Amino acid sequence: MSSDALEVFKTKGLDPYEVLNIENTDTVTDSLVKKSYRSLALKYHPDKNPDDSAREQFELISLAYDILTDPETRKQVDESRKARIIQIERDKALDSKRRQMKRDLEQREASSKRRKAETISVSEIARLQKESAEFLQARNRPRSIDLEAGATVKCQVPLSASSEALELAFSKISKVESIQIIKMPKKSYKIAMMTFFSKHDAEKVVSFDYSKAIGILKDIKHCKIIGSTPLQKE
Repeated sequence: MSSDALEVFKTKGLDPYEVLNIENTDTVTDSLVKKSYRSLALKYHPDKNPDDSAREQFELISLAYDILTDPETRKQVDESRKARIIQIERDKALDSKRRQMKRDLEQREASSKRRKAETISVSEIARLQKESAEFLQARNRPRSIDLEAGATVKCQVPLSASSEALELAFSKISKVESIQIIKMPKKSYKIAMMTFFSKHDAEKVVSFDYSKAIGILKDIKHCKIIGSTPLQKE
């Protein structure tokens, strides 16, 4: 009978001690089991309480009493409870260990981020120091002369051409550094001496097809490079 009752409790996932309201199972005696049973039986007995739920509770109380008053089934219950308590403690310890591992991981990640930020900061400082040193070196470096930096071009231009008009017109071809106008006595043209920042700019002016140009450029003739222009550079 008690073994059948134990199977019912296992199926329902019930604990006979809890059904009889017995909390301290370490010091349970037969007299305590009987006392708890009688107290609950008076409360839930069908003669005292006709409610259907009371009848079901009375049946569980009776089964719990049968289980705990049988030494064999009570031993099985005690062993099962101990195993369950041990498992609960293990789960708690595991949860605690997992929480600690999570905290350790978060701390390592935070520490790694701080080290990375510090590394970036140090690298940035080093970069700025390097750029500052390079700037000072460049500023203090003696200037050298590059004889091939620029070139001078000589062209025949109309008598009406001014240096401003020529600079504006030639800016469509290349960037002019400076223009000097020379008047030629008894000639129908003037000479424009133009300096350019690079020989490449000068060559573009010389190779330009002025016959297809419009405005003042169509009257430009005989452009040629007559020499290089020394330009200072850093």
